[in-house]
Amino acid sequence: MFNLKSNIMRQFHIHHSTGKDRFTEVKEQPREYAGYVEADSLQDAFIKSQNCLDGSLVDWNKTNPCRSTSVGDVIQDGDDFYLVKNFGFEPLLESPVVTNPISDQEQLERDMMVAQNVVDNFRLHGDMANQFNDSQKDGNDYEHSL
Repeated sequence: MFNLKSNIMRQFHIHHSTGKDRFTEVKEQPREYAGYVEADSLQDAFIKSQNCLDGSLVDWNKTNPCRSTSVGDVIQDGDDFYLVKNFGFEPLLESPVVTNPISDQEQLERDMMVAQNVVDNFRLHGDMANQFNDSQKDGNDYEHSL
């Protein structure tokens, strides 16, 4: 049942547990769709859905900031669902209960928002670089404020 394809990037959808049993290995509990990551394996998807990598705190899901994936959450690989356990993953025979599934339109809107944020950040950094270059030409100290 495990998908052993490796070195092929694909989308893994993350469903976080929300009920009173969250952070436990209880299979049947409410969950909400948190987002997806591009990964090449279940383990890689789990790692990429953490908020603290390499000692820095970075939200893994820019369109829907949320907590890190943990025990009791479910990772979806195509039509297969895997419960995150204390050690490893357990295949689920049925789809998990999802209390707020996301539509394709909502995902498209979120993806477009992320793309716009990237463009806006690129423009901001370009403007800051231009201001710095102009101040250097004039011999002035560079100051920037947001």
